[in-house]
This record gives sequence, structure tokens and C-alpha cells, in this order.
Amino acid sequence: MTCGSNAAVQTARLLDLLPGDFIGLGDFVYPEGTIEAFTTCYDPLFGPFFDRTLPVPGNHEYYDPGAAGYFAYFGFAKAGLPSAPWYSTTRGDWQIIVLDSNCWEIGTCAVGSPAYVWLQAQLEAAPGMCRLVAMHHPFQSSWIPYDNNQYLKPMMSLLVQHGTDIVLSGHSHHYERFAQQTENQIIDEAAGYRQFTVGTGGVAPRIPTGGATNGLLSSDPASSACSTSNCTTAGSPSDSSTRTVRRPTLVAIPASTCSHTVDEQPSPSTSRRSGGEYAHFRA
Repeated sequence: MTCGSNAAVQTARLLDLLPGDFIGLGDFVYPEGTIEAFTTCYDPLFGPFFDRTLPVPGNHEYYDPGAAGYFAYFGFAKAGLPSAPWYSTTRGDWQIIVLDSNCWEIGTCAVGSPAYVWLQAQLEAAPGMCRLVAMHHPFQSSWIPYDNNQYLKPMMSLLVQHGTDIVLSGHSHHYERFAQQTENQIIDEAAGYRQFTVGTGGVAPRIPTGGATNGLLSSDPASSACSTSNCTTAGSPSDSSTRTVRRPTLVAIPASTCSHTVDEQPSPSTSRRSGGEYAHFRA
């Protein structure tokens, strides 16, 4: 059967209009990510994009013990191992790193932990590359319940030390773009990363910052700059930015646009919802 909120239906149609990678920032299905929920709820809407999906585990994936449904659906080759649920890949001049921010599920994210050591090795292996990091939980958020995830600070410190350009997160159901800042939340346009919270894929958004429209973040990267737009299901971007990245500026990248409409159609009422916090990355 097909299930999911009307917003999830519209977001899937929006994604169908955009080429490139699809970074799913976790909480793919509510209330828990069992394999049944993935196959009956998520797959009918987002299964067509499976081959270009880069999955990120969210906390609702772990409502199924060990995130068993998540790993069964995406597979170890795509999602990493349950004992090491992280991976990295490259797209042109960009290194993309996916982390598991459910640190209590994987032991810890502290200095010296397996997650920390792996991240450090990945960063050191790709000096000078443009870098995007995706994780489910935002390090900071304007939505008060999620505004202080200090357990992630050791990892964020590594990201700053190695020149990370963009950090993507979900979890909080709204859209938000932060100024470039360090792990100490100090604005630093030279060394800081830009964090985006994109929790608008399938459930009703919260409104801490005005980002209360469903949709996804569309990113158009190059080796010199990365343009982003918060593409909404209403058919227009609610926010756009261009970020000069670590490499010398060679060309100017025009701001991404979202000039399209997505027809609204009601979806069946169900106890499960296709959740989702999504980003699109055109390499």
C-alpha cells in the first residue's frame, strides 16, 4: 500500500524534477523504521530514487532495534554496517561524509571513539577537498528542544579543523540556515562551516524561524562555490544562498532556482507516515 502525508507525496514529486544525489537525512518512516514500514510506506514514494539515495540514519530508524529495517532496506553497501554506520564518497571535487549522530546507539562519539577515529581518518585522507557532512541531529537549532547537542562537539571540532564547508542535518521539523561558525558557535567566515537544518520532507513543519514550508534543500555545487535553495512544494524557494568554498574562486555560481509547481493530491489516511528530512545534491 502507499502511505504518507500529503507533503511526502509532494516532496517525492519535487525530487523527481531534480537530477543528482538525494541525501535522506533520517527518520524515513514514522513511527518506527521497520522493514515493513520501509517497503509499504517509504518505497512506493521514494523507491524510484533508491540508486541515487545517500541514506543517513535517524533516531526513528533505531525505534526498530539496531535500526534493522534501515539496514535491511538500504543494504550494507549503501548504508554501512550496523557496527560502523557511517561512510564517505566523492562527487567531483567534493567529499561527502555521512555520520550516525545517534551516538548512544553506537557507543559514543567522544574523542577516541570508533566514530571519531574513522571521521578523523576520512578528513585527513582528503585534504583540500570541498566537504559536505550529513548527520541526523543538528548541532544547534532554534527549536528549543534540539538547541544544544553538545555531545557532537568533538566531531564538530574535527570538522572545523579540517575545513568543512557544509553540514546538513534534519531531526527538527523545520528549515534553517546558520551563518558560518565554529564548534564554539562563533561566527567565522574563514574557518566556519555553514549548517542547514532540513526537516521538511514529510511531516508538518514547526515554525521557530519562519521555515515552515515542506520541501527539500537543493544544492548546486562546484569546486569554487555552492549554491543552495530551500525548494518548497509550493513551487518557489523560501531561501537561497551561495557559499564560496575552500578552493580558490574560479567562477561564480548563480543561485539555484525552483521554478516549478507540484500538484496537491490527498494521500490515504494511515497510522504510519513517510517522514523524511531531505537534501538534493547536484554534482
